[in-house]
Amino acid sequence: MLATERGRRRLGSRIGGFFEAAGRLFDFRRGFKLSTALYAVLTPVFFGAGVAYVVAPGWTLGNVMGYVLKGRDSTFLWRNVGATLLSVLPAITYTLKEKADSDELAQPTPRLLNLGLLLAAAGHLAVLGPIQNDGAGGRYLPAAVGTWAVAAAAALLGLSSSATEKRL
Repeated sequence: MLATERGRRRLGSRIGGFFEAAGRLFDFRRGFKLSTALYAVLTPVFFGAGVAYVVAPGWTLGNVMGYVLKGRDSTFLWRNVGATLLSVLPAITYTLKEKADSDELAQPTPRLLNLGLLLAAAGHLAVLGPIQNDGAGGRYLPAAVGTWAVAAAAALLGLSSSATEKRL
């Protein structure tokens, strides 16, 4: 891709597009909406958590779960969770933020994305919630549980939007 001039221009335009999109993240074009704000906050939070999970899996695993098993198995799985947090979830929440901005959350694609976000949040809360309730876990477990609770709330808010709201 970097071997030709055309490839370098394309890469430059993609990097520029990334920064342009990041600049629009907290731009509420049609006024403030709770769903738009929740998606806008979740996007960099998921990205930052993903970077931390991938770069320092032992440290983050110990500070979220409260322990790290010896060997590479536990950090391997944790890095895979981080890769999803780094790539898939920010893309989903950014797409949902754009759809919420343009009042298109009632369409099939945003509904499916919200359903996926809700299922991911429910799965994480089912695992992390009991650990939090037992008083176990690391010092960042409350932040992780809170983030997934906000993700569940954002997904429910997105799923509750309807096409009739635009007509009223």
